[in-house]
Amino acid sequence: MHKKFIDNEGAIHWLIQGEPLEDWTELEEDPNQLPDINYIIPYDARRMNAYPQLSNQLDMLWHELNASGSITTDGTWFNTIKNVKDSIPKP
Repeated sequence: MHKKFIDNEGAIHWLIQGEPLEDWTELEEDPNQLPDINYIIPYDARRMNAYPQLSNQLDMLWHELNASGSITTDGTWFNTIKNVKDSIPKP
């Protein structure tokens, strides 16, 4: 489960992995509270979840190298990553 934190400036952060920064305070979740319908998941979290698992990416790379001897912009891995980047652009 992801933990939710607030920093000294009032910004909300969802911790997916790692440790919170020193100025972050964990926010307790109220099980009776309805979700904020206006909340938009940050682009970096959406992007991270959209990428294939690292083991699958390595498998794509291996198959392309095994078949063609190089990695190209026409390959499965490149196009998979490009599709994620195009569909979830940096703000």
